[in-house]
Amino acid sequence: GGSPVGEFLSAQDSALNWAAQFGCTLTPVQTALAWGEYAAASASYNGCVNGHEIQYVVVEGMEHGGPRSPAANAAMFTAIWSFFRAH
Repeated sequence: GGSPVGEFLSAQDSALNWAAQFGCTLTPVQTALAWGEYAAASASYNGCVNGHEIQYVVVEGMEHGGPRSPAANAAMFTAIWSFFRAH
């Protein structure tokens, strides 16, 4: 968020908001990851109504535009595809 678009929730606060909306357990399951040379952390909210799952990943040192290395790109796209395939 921020200028000129406006203010937005952080990834963590946004995921918590969605988890509350879907009746999920509000304590996330956290997992440490490595995306190429980047350290990452995943947080998943489970136990949601109708089998929904809320998940977000924070990657340390990566800009909003995404990874700049083939290994990090592969890890990112694999994680995204795995989540979509599961749901």
